[in-house]
Amino acid sequence: MNTKSYFLILITIFLVSACAENGETVRLTGTVQSKINGEIVIELNRIHYKFSEPELIKVTPDQDGRFSTTFVAPESGLINIQINGYTFPLAVKNGASTTIHLSTTQFPERVRVSGFGSSFAEAYQLYLQDVRDTEHHLEEERGNFLKLQPNDYLNIHRLKIQLAKQHLADTPYSFIVQRNIGEYLVSRLTEIRMIKQYMSDFNAELARRSVLNEAIFLDFFSYESLRAQRAGIRDFAHAWIESTTIANRVKENYGQGLSTNEWKRIGNELVQEEFYELATHIKDSRAKGFAIMHFIAEEMAERDYDSGIIHFQKHASLLGELPIYHSFLESLKDRLDETKPGNPALDFRLTDSVNNTHTLSDFEGSYLLMEFWASWCPNCHAQLPTLIEADTFFSSKDFQILSISVDESEEAWSRYIERNHKPGIHVFDGSGFSQELFREYRAGSIPFYVLISRDGRILYKNNFNLSNDLINILEELLHSDLDHTYAGS
Repeated sequence: MNTKSYFLILITIFLVSACAENGETVRLTGTVQSKINGEIVIELNRIHYKFSEPELIKVTPDQDGRFSTTFVAPESGLINIQINGYTFPLAVKNGASTTIHLSTTQFPERVRVSGFGSSFAEAYQLYLQDVRDTEHHLEEERGNFLKLQPNDYLNIHRLKIQLAKQHLADTPYSFIVQRNIGEYLVSRLTEIRMIKQYMSDFNAELARRSVLNEAIFLDFFSYESLRAQRAGIRDFAHAWIESTTIANRVKENYGQGLSTNEWKRIGNELVQEEFYELATHIKDSRAKGFAIMHFIAEEMAERDYDSGIIHFQKHASLLGELPIYHSFLESLKDRLDETKPGNPALDFRLTDSVNNTHTLSDFEGSYLLMEFWASWCPNCHAQLPTLIEADTFFSSKDFQILSISVDESEEAWSRYIERNHKPGIHVFDGSGFSQELFREYRAGSIPFYVLISRDGRILYKNNFNLSNDLINILEELLHSDLDHTYAGS
Protein backbone atom coordinates (compact mmCIF):
# COMPACT_ATOMS: atom_id res chain seq x y z
CA MET A 1 0.00 0.00 0.00
CA ASN A 2 1.40 3.40 -0.91
CA THR A 3 1.85 6.19 1.66
CA LYS A 4 -0.93 8.36 0.27
CA SER A 5 -3.47 5.51 0.46
CA TYR A 6 -2.33 4.66 3.98
CA PHE A 7 -2.84 8.20 5.28
CA LEU A 8 -6.22 8.44 3.54
CA ILE A 9 -7.34 5.31 5.37
CA LEU A 10 -6.07 6.70 8.68
CA ILE A 11 -7.99 9.94 8.13
CA THR A 12 -11.14 7.97 7.28
CA ILE A 13 -10.82 5.87 10.44
CA PHE A 14 -10.31 9.01 12.52
CA LEU A 15 -13.38 10.70 11.06
CA VAL A 16 -15.53 7.61 11.54
CA SER A 17 -14.34 7.29 15.14
CA ALA A 18 -15.01 10.98 15.82
CA CYS A 19 -18.52 10.68 14.42
CA ALA A 20 -19.17 7.59 16.53
CA GLU A 21 -17.98 9.33 19.70
CA ASN A 22 -20.31 12.25 19.00
CA GLY A 23 -23.25 9.94 18.45
CA GLU A 24 -23.48 10.96 14.78
CA THR A 25 -24.06 7.53 13.37
CA VAL A 26 -26.97 5.71 11.84
CA ARG A 27 -28.66 3.10 13.98
CA LEU A 28 -30.27 0.48 11.75
CA THR A 29 -32.43 -2.26 13.21
CA GLY A 30 -34.74 -4.71 11.57
CA THR A 31 -36.49 -8.04 11.38
CA VAL A 32 -36.57 -10.72 8.72
CA GLN A 33 -39.68 -12.89 8.55
CA SER A 34 -38.11 -15.79 6.69
CA LYS A 35 -34.68 -17.38 6.49
CA ILE A 36 -31.98 -15.95 4.24
CA ASN A 37 -29.10 -17.65 2.48
CA GLY A 38 -26.25 -16.19 4.52
CA GLU A 39 -26.02 -12.58 5.65
CA ILE A 40 -27.71 -9.25 5.09
CA VAL A 41 -25.19 -7.09 3.22
CA ILE A 42 -25.25 -3.30 3.59
CA GLU A 43 -23.29 -1.45 0.90
CA LEU A 44 -22.26 2.05 1.98
CA ASN A 45 -19.83 3.43 -0.58
CA ARG A 46 -18.12 2.43 -3.78
CA ILE A 47 -15.80 4.72 -5.72
CA HIS A 48 -15.82 2.80 -9.00
CA TYR A 49 -18.46 0.28 -10.01
CA LYS A 50 -15.92 -2.24 -11.36
CA PHE A 51 -12.43 -1.65 -10.06
CA SER A 52 -12.87 -0.64 -6.42
CA GLU A 53 -13.99 -2.71 -3.51
CA PRO A 54 -17.30 -1.64 -1.96
CA GLU A 55 -17.50 -0.62 1.69
CA LEU A 56 -19.72 -3.31 3.17
CA ILE A 57 -21.29 -4.17 6.50
CA LYS A 58 -22.48 -7.76 6.92
CA VAL A 59 -25.13 -8.56 9.49
CA THR A 60 -26.41 -11.99 10.52
CA PRO A 61 -29.94 -12.00 12.00
CA ASP A 62 -30.44 -13.90 15.27
CA GLN A 63 -32.68 -16.95 15.53
CA ASP A 64 -35.73 -14.68 15.75
CA GLY A 65 -34.75 -12.82 12.58
CA ARG A 66 -33.69 -9.63 14.38
CA PHE A 67 -30.56 -7.62 13.57
CA SER A 68 -28.98 -4.32 14.52
CA THR A 69 -25.93 -2.29 13.47
CA THR A 70 -24.52 1.24 13.51
CA PHE A 71 -22.41 3.07 10.93
CA VAL A 72 -21.63 6.49 9.52
CA ALA A 73 -23.98 7.46 6.68
CA PRO A 74 -22.41 7.85 3.23
CA GLU A 75 -22.31 11.22 1.48
CA SER A 76 -25.37 10.36 -0.61
CA GLY A 77 -27.52 9.54 2.44
CA LEU A 78 -28.41 6.23 0.78
CA ILE A 79 -27.33 2.67 1.46
CA ASN A 80 -28.13 -0.53 -0.40
CA ILE A 81 -29.63 -3.45 1.50
CA GLN A 82 -28.69 -6.68 -0.31
CA ILE A 83 -30.33 -10.03 0.32
CA ASN A 84 -30.05 -13.15 -1.84
CA GLY A 85 -28.81 -11.10 -4.79
CA TYR A 86 -31.57 -8.44 -4.63
CA THR A 87 -31.15 -4.81 -3.55
CA PHE A 88 -33.28 -2.18 -1.82
CA PRO A 89 -31.96 1.41 -1.55
CA LEU A 90 -32.64 2.94 1.88
CA ALA A 91 -32.36 6.58 2.97
CA VAL A 92 -30.50 7.04 6.27
CA LYS A 93 -29.20 9.95 8.36
CA ASN A 94 -26.49 10.31 10.99
CA GLY A 95 -27.98 10.79 14.44
CA ALA A 96 -31.24 9.11 13.41
CA SER A 97 -32.64 5.58 13.71
CA THR A 98 -34.25 3.53 10.98
CA THR A 99 -36.03 0.20 11.30
CA ILE A 100 -36.85 -2.12 8.41
CA HIS A 101 -39.16 -5.12 8.36
CA LEU A 102 -38.90 -7.49 5.43
CA SER A 103 -39.63 -10.93 4.13
CA THR A 104 -37.12 -12.56 1.83
CA THR A 105 -39.95 -14.01 -0.26
CA GLN A 106 -41.23 -10.50 -1.05
CA PHE A 107 -37.92 -8.61 -1.08
CA PRO A 108 -37.34 -6.02 -2.51
CA GLU A 109 -40.92 -5.35 -3.63
CA ARG A 110 -42.24 -5.08 -0.07
CA VAL A 111 -40.12 -3.55 2.67
CA ARG A 112 -41.72 -1.77 5.62
CA VAL A 113 -39.66 1.12 6.99
CA SER A 114 -40.22 3.08 10.19
CA GLY A 115 -38.25 5.92 11.73
CA PHE A 116 -36.12 8.11 9.50
CA GLY A 117 -36.69 7.51 5.80
CA SER A 118 -40.11 5.87 6.12
CA SER A 119 -41.93 8.38 3.90
CA PHE A 120 -39.13 8.26 1.32
CA ALA A 121 -39.24 4.45 1.20
CA GLU A 122 -43.01 4.56 0.77
CA ALA A 123 -42.63 6.96 -2.18
CA TYR A 124 -40.02 4.66 -3.71
CA GLN A 125 -42.27 1.63 -3.42
CA LEU A 126 -45.18 3.52 -4.97
CA TYR A 127 -42.87 4.40 -7.86
CA LEU A 128 -41.94 0.72 -8.27
CA GLN A 129 -45.63 -0.19 -8.46
CA ASP A 130 -46.42 2.52 -11.00
CA VAL A 131 -43.41 1.84 -13.18
CA ARG A 132 -43.82 -1.96 -13.33
CA ASP A 133 -46.12 -1.97 -16.38
CA THR A 134 -43.97 0.69 -18.03
CA GLU A 135 -40.85 -1.46 -17.56
CA HIS A 136 -42.67 -4.44 -19.06
CA HIS A 137 -43.79 -2.36 -22.05
CA LEU A 138 -40.22 -1.08 -22.46
CA GLU A 139 -38.91 -4.64 -22.77
CA GLU A 140 -41.60 -5.47 -25.31
CA GLU A 141 -40.68 -2.46 -27.45
CA ARG A 142 -36.92 -3.04 -27.21
CA GLY A 143 -37.00 -5.72 -29.91
CA ASN A 144 -38.64 -3.38 -32.42
CA PHE A 145 -36.27 -0.59 -31.40
CA LEU A 146 -33.19 -2.72 -32.09
CA LYS A 147 -34.64 -3.76 -35.47
CA LEU A 148 -35.40 -0.11 -36.36
CA GLN A 149 -39.06 -0.99 -36.72
CA PRO A 150 -41.83 1.41 -35.56
CA ASN A 151 -41.72 1.56 -31.77
CA ASP A 152 -42.41 3.66 -28.67
CA TYR A 153 -39.14 2.79 -26.95
CA LEU A 154 -37.82 6.33 -26.45
CA ASN A 155 -41.26 7.64 -25.50
CA ILE A 156 -41.52 4.97 -22.80
CA HIS A 157 -38.12 6.07 -21.48
CA ARG A 158 -39.50 9.62 -21.28
CA LEU A 159 -42.52 8.29 -19.37
CA LYS A 160 -40.19 6.57 -16.88
CA ILE A 161 -38.48 9.91 -16.26
CA GLN A 162 -41.83 11.57 -15.61
CA LEU A 163 -42.98 8.83 -13.22
CA ALA A 164 -39.72 9.12 -11.29
CA LYS A 165 -40.12 12.90 -11.05
CA GLN A 166 -43.73 12.50 -9.90
CA HIS A 167 -42.84 10.19 -7.02
CA LEU A 168 -39.20 10.87 -6.17
CA ALA A 169 -38.22 14.46 -6.99
CA ASP A 170 -36.88 16.27 -3.91
CA THR A 171 -36.32 12.98 -2.05
CA PRO A 172 -33.09 11.02 -1.48
CA TYR A 173 -34.34 8.75 -4.28
CA SER A 174 -34.10 11.54 -6.86
CA PHE A 175 -31.04 9.70 -8.19
CA ILE A 176 -33.53 7.45 -10.00
CA VAL A 177 -34.79 10.45 -11.98
CA GLN A 178 -31.21 11.14 -13.03
CA ARG A 179 -30.51 7.48 -13.78
CA ASN A 180 -33.61 7.26 -15.97
CA ILE A 181 -32.41 10.35 -17.85
CA GLY A 182 -29.06 8.65 -18.41
CA GLU A 183 -30.71 5.49 -19.77
CA TYR A 184 -32.84 7.60 -22.11
CA LEU A 185 -29.82 9.50 -23.48
CA VAL A 186 -27.88 6.27 -24.02
CA SER A 187 -30.86 4.88 -25.94
CA ARG A 188 -30.90 7.96 -28.17
CA LEU A 189 -27.21 7.43 -28.99
CA THR A 190 -27.84 3.73 -29.62
CA GLU A 191 -30.53 4.66 -32.13
CA ILE A 192 -28.07 6.96 -33.94
CA ARG A 193 -25.49 4.17 -34.13
CA MET A 194 -28.02 1.81 -35.68
CA ILE A 195 -29.49 4.27 -38.15
CA LYS A 196 -26.13 5.34 -39.57
CA GLN A 197 -25.33 1.70 -40.37
CA TYR A 198 -28.28 1.53 -42.76
CA MET A 199 -28.69 5.10 -44.05
CA SER A 200 -25.67 6.49 -45.87
CA ASP A 201 -27.17 9.98 -46.08
CA PHE A 202 -28.05 10.14 -42.37
CA ASN A 203 -26.45 13.15 -40.65
CA ALA A 204 -25.18 11.31 -37.57
CA GLU A 205 -23.08 14.25 -36.40
CA LEU A 206 -26.09 16.55 -36.27
CA ALA A 207 -28.08 13.89 -34.39
CA ARG A 208 -25.24 13.41 -31.89
CA ARG A 209 -25.08 17.16 -31.34
CA SER A 210 -28.82 17.11 -30.60
CA VAL A 211 -28.30 14.45 -27.92
CA LEU A 212 -25.42 16.42 -26.42
CA ASN A 213 -27.54 19.58 -26.24
CA GLU A 214 -30.36 17.64 -24.57
CA ALA A 215 -27.88 16.14 -22.07
CA ILE A 216 -26.67 19.63 -21.17
CA PHE A 217 -30.27 20.90 -20.90
CA LEU A 218 -31.17 17.98 -18.58
CA ASP A 219 -28.09 18.70 -16.43
CA PHE A 220 -26.74 15.23 -17.14
CA PHE A 221 -23.12 16.34 -16.64
CA SER A 222 -23.59 17.50 -13.04
CA TYR A 223 -21.79 15.64 -10.27
CA GLU A 224 -25.07 14.42 -8.73
CA SER A 225 -26.25 13.11 -12.11
CA LEU A 226 -23.02 11.30 -12.98
CA ARG A 227 -22.91 9.76 -9.49
CA ALA A 228 -26.48 8.52 -9.98
CA GLN A 229 -25.69 6.52 -13.11
CA ARG A 230 -25.11 2.79 -13.00
CA ALA A 231 -21.48 3.26 -13.97
CA GLY A 232 -20.71 6.95 -13.73
CA ILE A 233 -20.21 8.45 -17.18
CA ARG A 234 -19.18 5.09 -18.63
CA ASP A 235 -22.41 4.02 -20.39
CA PHE A 236 -23.04 7.43 -21.96
CA ALA A 237 -19.40 7.81 -23.00
CA HIS A 238 -19.29 4.42 -24.69
CA ALA A 239 -22.60 4.98 -26.47
CA TRP A 240 -21.13 8.33 -27.61
CA ILE A 241 -18.01 6.58 -28.95
CA GLU A 242 -20.05 3.89 -30.69
CA SER A 243 -22.10 6.55 -32.50
CA THR A 244 -18.90 7.92 -34.14
CA THR A 245 -17.03 6.53 -37.16
CA ILE A 246 -14.14 5.14 -35.08
CA ALA A 247 -15.29 1.50 -35.32
CA ASN A 248 -15.48 1.63 -39.12
CA ARG A 249 -12.07 3.30 -39.38
CA VAL A 250 -10.41 0.65 -37.19
CA LYS A 251 -12.16 -2.29 -38.86
CA GLU A 252 -11.15 -1.10 -42.33
CA ASN A 253 -7.53 -1.64 -41.29
CA TYR A 254 -7.76 -4.57 -38.90
CA GLY A 255 -10.76 -6.63 -40.02
CA GLN A 256 -14.53 -6.50 -39.79
CA GLY A 257 -14.69 -9.37 -37.30
CA LEU A 258 -13.35 -7.33 -34.38
CA SER A 259 -15.48 -7.31 -31.25
CA THR A 260 -16.45 -4.01 -29.62
CA ASN A 261 -13.78 -4.41 -26.94
CA GLU A 262 -11.13 -5.23 -29.56
CA TRP A 263 -11.74 -2.25 -31.85
CA LYS A 264 -11.81 0.07 -28.85
CA ARG A 265 -8.50 -1.34 -27.63
CA ILE A 266 -6.87 -1.07 -31.07
CA GLY A 267 -8.30 2.42 -31.60
CA ASN A 268 -7.61 3.52 -28.03
CA GLU A 269 -5.98 6.80 -29.04
CA LEU A 270 -9.06 7.85 -31.04
CA VAL A 271 -11.37 6.62 -28.28
CA GLN A 272 -9.57 8.64 -25.63
CA GLU A 273 -9.62 11.78 -27.79
CA GLU A 274 -13.41 11.52 -27.94
CA PHE A 275 -13.67 10.84 -24.21
CA TYR A 276 -11.69 13.92 -23.22
CA GLU A 277 -13.47 16.08 -25.78
CA LEU A 278 -16.72 14.96 -24.15
CA ALA A 279 -15.32 15.97 -20.76
CA THR A 280 -14.97 19.59 -21.94
CA HIS A 281 -18.75 19.87 -21.62
CA ILE A 282 -18.52 19.13 -17.88
CA LYS A 283 -18.13 22.51 -16.18
CA ASP A 284 -18.05 21.52 -12.50
CA SER A 285 -14.52 20.47 -11.47
CA ARG A 286 -15.75 17.74 -9.12
CA ALA A 287 -17.95 16.22 -11.82
CA LYS A 288 -15.11 16.46 -14.34
CA GLY A 289 -12.71 14.75 -11.93
CA PHE A 290 -15.27 11.98 -11.35
CA ALA A 291 -15.67 11.46 -15.11
CA ILE A 292 -11.94 11.55 -15.85
CA MET A 293 -11.29 9.07 -13.04
CA HIS A 294 -13.60 6.65 -14.89
CA PHE A 295 -11.86 7.28 -18.23
CA ILE A 296 -8.38 6.67 -16.79
CA ALA A 297 -9.36 3.60 -14.76
CA GLU A 298 -10.94 1.90 -17.75
CA GLU A 299 -8.06 2.79 -20.05
CA MET A 300 -5.43 1.46 -17.64
CA ALA A 301 -7.32 -1.75 -16.89
CA GLU A 302 -8.89 -2.63 -20.22
CA ARG A 303 -7.25 -0.97 -23.21
CA ASP A 304 -3.76 0.49 -22.86
CA TYR A 305 -2.09 0.57 -19.44
CA ASP A 306 0.82 2.82 -20.47
CA SER A 307 -1.49 5.33 -22.17
CA GLY A 308 -3.67 5.34 -19.07
CA ILE A 309 -0.66 6.21 -16.91
CA ILE A 310 0.16 9.12 -19.24
CA HIS A 311 -3.37 10.47 -18.89
CA PHE A 312 -3.21 9.97 -15.12
CA GLN A 313 -0.08 12.13 -15.00
CA LYS A 314 -1.59 14.67 -17.39
CA HIS A 315 -4.62 15.19 -15.13
CA ALA A 316 -2.68 15.00 -11.86
CA SER A 317 -3.49 18.62 -10.99
CA LEU A 318 -7.26 18.18 -11.24
CA LEU A 319 -7.23 14.79 -9.51
CA GLY A 320 -4.92 16.12 -6.81
CA GLU A 321 -7.78 18.37 -5.72
CA LEU A 322 -9.97 15.26 -5.36
CA PRO A 323 -7.82 12.99 -3.16
CA ILE A 324 -10.31 10.14 -2.95
CA TYR A 325 -10.21 9.68 -6.75
CA HIS A 326 -6.47 10.21 -6.97
CA SER A 327 -5.87 7.65 -4.22
CA PHE A 328 -8.16 5.14 -5.92
CA LEU A 329 -6.26 5.46 -9.22
CA GLU A 330 -2.93 5.07 -7.40
CA SER A 331 -4.23 1.91 -5.77
CA LEU A 332 -5.54 0.57 -9.09
CA LYS A 333 -2.19 1.35 -10.74
CA ASP A 334 -0.34 -0.57 -8.02
CA ARG A 335 -2.63 -3.56 -8.42
CA LEU A 336 -2.33 -3.55 -12.21
CA ASP A 337 1.46 -3.33 -11.89
CA GLU A 338 1.38 -6.63 -10.01
CA THR A 339 -0.34 -8.40 -12.92
CA LYS A 340 1.55 -6.90 -15.86
CA PRO A 341 2.97 -9.32 -18.45
CA GLY A 342 6.29 -10.67 -17.17
CA ASN A 343 5.14 -10.95 -13.55
CA PRO A 344 4.19 -14.20 -11.80
CA ALA A 345 0.55 -15.15 -12.35
CA LEU A 346 -1.73 -14.92 -9.34
CA ASP A 347 -2.15 -18.20 -7.51
CA PHE A 348 -5.63 -19.64 -7.16
CA ARG A 349 -7.57 -22.56 -5.78
CA LEU A 350 -10.61 -23.32 -7.92
CA THR A 351 -13.07 -26.21 -7.98
CA ASP A 352 -14.22 -27.42 -11.39
CA SER A 353 -17.53 -28.83 -12.63
CA VAL A 354 -16.64 -32.38 -11.55
CA ASN A 355 -15.46 -31.24 -8.10
CA ASN A 356 -11.72 -31.40 -8.74
CA THR A 357 -9.59 -28.67 -7.17
CA HIS A 358 -7.01 -26.83 -9.30
CA THR A 359 -4.14 -24.51 -8.36
CA LEU A 360 -1.71 -22.62 -10.55
CA SER A 361 1.05 -25.17 -9.93
CA ASP A 362 -1.13 -27.95 -11.41
CA PHE A 363 -0.62 -26.40 -14.85
CA GLU A 364 3.17 -26.11 -14.60
CA GLY A 365 4.76 -27.33 -17.84
CA SER A 366 1.86 -26.24 -20.04
CA TYR A 367 0.81 -22.90 -21.45
CA LEU A 368 -2.42 -21.95 -19.71
CA LEU A 369 -5.15 -19.73 -21.11
CA MET A 370 -7.44 -18.45 -18.36
CA GLU A 371 -10.72 -17.38 -19.94
CA PHE A 372 -13.29 -15.32 -18.02
CA TRP A 373 -16.62 -15.52 -19.83
CA ALA A 374 -20.41 -15.95 -19.50
CA SER A 375 -23.05 -17.88 -21.39
CA TRP A 376 -24.98 -14.68 -22.17
CA CYS A 377 -21.96 -12.85 -23.66
CA PRO A 378 -22.07 -12.67 -27.51
CA ASN A 379 -18.41 -11.60 -27.78
CA CYS A 380 -17.44 -14.66 -25.70
CA HIS A 381 -19.44 -16.92 -28.02
CA ALA A 382 -17.73 -15.40 -31.06
CA GLN A 383 -14.36 -16.66 -29.75
CA LEU A 384 -15.53 -20.26 -29.28
CA PRO A 385 -14.28 -21.56 -32.68
CA THR A 386 -10.76 -20.32 -31.89
CA LEU A 387 -10.81 -21.99 -28.46
CA ILE A 388 -11.98 -25.26 -30.02
CA GLU A 389 -9.27 -25.02 -32.70
CA ALA A 390 -6.53 -24.35 -30.12
CA ASP A 391 -7.74 -27.16 -27.86
CA THR A 392 -7.78 -29.57 -30.81
CA PHE A 393 -4.52 -28.48 -32.42
CA PHE A 394 -2.26 -28.39 -29.33
CA SER A 395 -1.71 -31.25 -26.91
CA SER A 396 -2.66 -30.89 -23.25
CA LYS A 397 1.01 -31.08 -22.24
CA ASP A 398 1.60 -27.93 -24.29
CA PHE A 399 -1.66 -26.01 -23.82
CA GLN A 400 -4.67 -26.03 -21.49
CA ILE A 401 -7.74 -23.85 -21.04
CA LEU A 402 -9.16 -22.88 -17.66
CA SER A 403 -12.64 -21.51 -18.34
CA ILE A 404 -13.93 -19.39 -15.42
CA SER A 405 -17.56 -18.37 -15.68
CA VAL A 406 -19.01 -15.13 -14.34
CA ASP A 407 -22.52 -16.45 -14.90
CA GLU A 408 -24.98 -16.26 -12.02
CA SER A 409 -27.18 -19.05 -13.35
CA GLU A 410 -25.66 -22.50 -13.00
CA GLU A 411 -28.28 -23.95 -15.34
CA ALA A 412 -27.47 -21.49 -18.14
CA TRP A 413 -23.74 -22.12 -17.65
CA SER A 414 -23.91 -25.91 -17.75
CA ARG A 415 -26.42 -25.95 -20.63
CA TYR A 416 -24.18 -23.71 -22.75
CA ILE A 417 -21.11 -25.89 -22.18
CA GLU A 418 -23.00 -29.06 -23.08
CA ARG A 419 -24.71 -27.67 -26.18
CA ASN A 420 -21.63 -25.96 -27.59
CA HIS A 421 -19.02 -28.57 -26.59
CA LYS A 422 -16.99 -25.80 -25.01
CA PRO A 423 -13.43 -27.01 -24.34
CA GLY A 424 -11.40 -26.63 -21.17
CA ILE A 425 -11.65 -27.10 -17.43
CA HIS A 426 -14.84 -25.37 -16.28
CA VAL A 427 -15.25 -23.36 -13.09
CA PHE A 428 -18.44 -21.77 -11.75
CA ASP A 429 -19.25 -20.33 -8.33
CA GLY A 430 -22.34 -18.22 -9.05
CA SER A 431 -20.79 -14.96 -7.87
CA GLY A 432 -20.97 -13.21 -11.24
CA PHE A 433 -18.56 -10.31 -11.69
CA SER A 434 -17.61 -10.68 -8.02
CA GLN A 435 -15.72 -13.87 -8.88
CA GLU A 436 -12.56 -13.60 -6.78
CA LEU A 437 -9.87 -14.22 -9.41
CA PHE A 438 -11.66 -11.99 -11.92
CA ARG A 439 -11.58 -9.15 -9.39
CA GLU A 440 -7.96 -9.85 -8.39
CA TYR A 441 -6.88 -9.33 -12.00
CA ARG A 442 -8.94 -6.10 -12.02
CA ALA A 443 -10.78 -7.41 -15.06
CA GLY A 444 -13.67 -5.16 -16.00
CA SER A 445 -15.42 -6.76 -18.96
CA ILE A 446 -15.67 -10.11 -20.70
CA PRO A 447 -14.29 -11.96 -22.48
CA PHE A 448 -11.06 -11.44 -20.54
CA TYR A 449 -7.99 -13.59 -21.18
CA VAL A 450 -4.73 -14.23 -19.35
CA LEU A 451 -2.11 -16.39 -21.09
CA ILE A 452 0.38 -17.90 -18.66
CA SER A 453 3.77 -19.44 -19.46
CA ARG A 454 4.91 -22.95 -18.65
CA ASP A 455 6.67 -21.63 -15.53
CA GLY A 456 3.68 -19.63 -14.27
CA ARG A 457 4.44 -16.12 -15.54
CA ILE A 458 1.97 -13.80 -17.26
CA LEU A 459 2.67 -13.59 -21.01
CA TYR A 460 -0.43 -11.68 -22.14
CA LYS A 461 -3.26 -10.06 -20.20
CA ASN A 462 -6.16 -9.24 -22.50
CA ASN A 463 -3.84 -7.35 -24.86
CA PHE A 464 -4.25 -9.55 -27.92
CA ASN A 465 -7.02 -10.41 -30.40
CA LEU A 466 -7.86 -14.00 -29.52
CA SER A 467 -9.46 -14.98 -32.84
CA ASN A 468 -6.62 -13.53 -34.93
CA ASP A 469 -3.63 -14.04 -32.64
CA LEU A 470 -3.96 -17.02 -30.27
CA ILE A 471 -2.94 -19.79 -32.68
CA ASN A 472 0.02 -17.78 -34.01
CA ILE A 473 1.15 -16.85 -30.48
CA LEU A 474 1.08 -20.47 -29.33
CA GLU A 475 2.92 -21.68 -32.45
CA GLU A 476 5.65 -19.09 -31.94
CA LEU A 477 5.98 -20.03 -28.27
CA LEU A 478 6.26 -23.74 -29.07
CA HIS A 479 8.78 -23.14 -31.86
CA SER A 480 10.81 -21.03 -29.45
CA ASP A 481 10.71 -23.87 -26.94
CA LEU A 482 12.00 -26.28 -29.58
CA ASP A 483 14.81 -23.92 -30.54
CA HIS A 484 15.91 -23.73 -26.91
CA THR A 485 15.72 -27.51 -26.59
CA TYR A 486 17.89 -28.10 -29.64
CA ALA A 487 20.30 -25.43 -28.41
CA GLY A 488 20.68 -27.39 -25.20
CA SER A 489 19.08 -24.77 -22.95
